[in-house]
Amino acid sequence: MSPAIIWKRTIGSTIGLLLCVGCASDAEKNLEEARFLLDKGEFAQAETKARSAVAENPADTGAQFTLASALIGVSFLGDGTYLGKLASLQDAAAGSGFGFQTIASIAPSAFSGEEYTKLQEARDILIGIADSCANEKDCYLQLYMARIFEIAAVNQIIGGATADNVCNADPTQAVSDGIPDGLDTSGLDSAQAQRFQDNLDNVNSDGVKAGLPSDFSLTDHFFTLSSGLSDAIAVAGSDQLQGAKDYLNSQYGVGAVCP
Repeated sequence: MSPAIIWKRTIGSTIGLLLCVGCASDAEKNLEEARFLLDKGEFAQAETKARSAVAENPADTGAQFTLASALIGVSFLGDGTYLGKLASLQDAAAGSGFGFQTIASIAPSAFSGEEYTKLQEARDILIGIADSCANEKDCYLQLYMARIFEIAAVNQIIGGATADNVCNADPTQAVSDGIPDGLDTSGLDSAQAQRFQDNLDNVNSDGVKAGLPSDFSLTDHFFTLSSGLSDAIAVAGSDQLQGAKDYLNSQYGVGAVCP
C-alpha cells in the first residue's frame, strides 16, 4: 500500500474520531443542560435539551430518563411536585372513600391532549429502560409516579374532575349529588382503556421495585381498584373498553338516585 493511501486513510480516521468526540461532547453538554433545567423546574426547555441528547446518543439510558422526567414535568407538574402529589394521595389513603375521584384530584386543572400524549411517552420510555438504569430504583419510582399520573389523567380527560352541582341522575332537580357532572366515559377509547388497565395492574409491582415498603398506604387501594376493573371487564364479556367504562361509571356513581 502506498504512503499516500496510508496517509489518506489515517487522516480520514482521525477526522472521523474527532467528529465522534465532538458529537459525544454535544450529547453530554445537552444532557447536562437538561438536568440543570430540570432542577430549576424549566421543564419545556429541559425537554428540548433532553431530546437532543437522546437523538445524539439513543442508547444512553441517562438521557432517556432525563427526557422522561422532563415530559412528566411539562405534562403534569406545572402546579406541584412529585412529593406533593404523592403526599396528597397518602393523606387521602388514610381516610375513607379512596377511589378514582381521589386520584383525579392530583391532575392539573387544565389538561390537554398534547400533555396527555407527553405523559404517555414518558411512561413508555421508563418501561423500556427501567431494568437497565444506572439507578434502577429511581427509574422504577419515576415509572410508579408516571402510572399514577396517567390514571389521574384518564379521569381528567373524561371529565372526572368537573363540578358537582347538578344531580346526574336527573339534571332537572335543583339538588347536588356530589358526583362530577362532566363524567363522560364515551370519551374513553380502546387504547386508553388498555393503558388504564395496564397501569392499575402494574403500579404496585413497580412501587415494590422502587423500594416502597410492602405496607405502603396506597398499595391496598390500587389493588382494590385493579381487582374491581378486572371484575368489571369479566362481567362485560372480556370487553376491556366497555368494562372500563362500566367500572368508572360505578366508581363515580353515575346513574345514582338523586338525594
